[in-house]
Amino acid sequence: MQESTPLQNPAKPSPWGNYVKEFIMLFLAISLGFFVENLRQDYADREVERDFMISLLEDLKDDSTKIVLAMHYNEIKMAAFDSLLIGLLHPPYNDSTLHLIYYLQRKYTGSNQSANLTERTLKQLSSTGAFRLIRSREIAGEITHYQEEINAIHKQGQVMIFEYQLKAREISSRLFDAGALFGLTRETAHILLDPNTRLKQLSGTGGDVNEYSNWLISSNGTFFYYQKMLERHLAHNIKLLELIKKEYNLPHPQNKPFNFSFLNQTPAKTN
Repeated sequence: MQESTPLQNPAKPSPWGNYVKEFIMLFLAISLGFFVENLRQDYADREVERDFMISLLEDLKDDSTKIVLAMHYNEIKMAAFDSLLIGLLHPPYNDSTLHLIYYLQRKYTGSNQSANLTERTLKQLSSTGAFRLIRSREIAGEITHYQEEINAIHKQGQVMIFEYQLKAREISSRLFDAGALFGLTRETAHILLDPNTRLKQLSGTGGDVNEYSNWLISSNGTFFYYQKMLERHLAHNIKLLELIKKEYNLPHPQNKPFNFSFLNQTPAKTN
């Protein structure tokens, strides 16, 4: 008679192996998800960065045109101030000199051609926090410097308006006949050069003429300093424009149509 042996239960597999496998699969899935999300975010950031640089490139090109126009007009204005100053400092005034003095005063002393530089993209970069997306430290530094220059140029422009231009109007009201200037604009000021236009001699005192002359000298110094600021800013503008084009492989922005007709103006000379 055979003896029966008790049945042995097969060994149960350890659950820890499955746990480890599940943990590894979950870890890889989460890591891959983070990796894909980082790639997607990086791609989106690069697109935003590029869009901002395209916009800034357009602003830089617009600014270069504005700077050139402002510099050219201010050169004309400084030459006009020199002619006006020469005329004022050589009394008594004959008819031709008097007509020229009135013309230069009306045509140039009441005008201001400051460069209204564009800050659209620069402000958006700052307000949206997109400035951090700029990878090139060189470009980021140049943009910061460029913004600082714009602030200084705007400040100098305000000095020209409030400390010189408004002061000039106050002094000139004591010298020039309002009746001769009434109704005239800078575009129609050439009427004052007509010998048939009757003009009164300058009123006021010798002290008023001297004060007005000193204002012209100081103003020209201010304009000269402003011109130098614009020259430096134009050079910086071109440098930054080329850096952005090279870094982001961007084409040169197209020029927008602009009316350059006034560039043909030249102030009359005092004999």
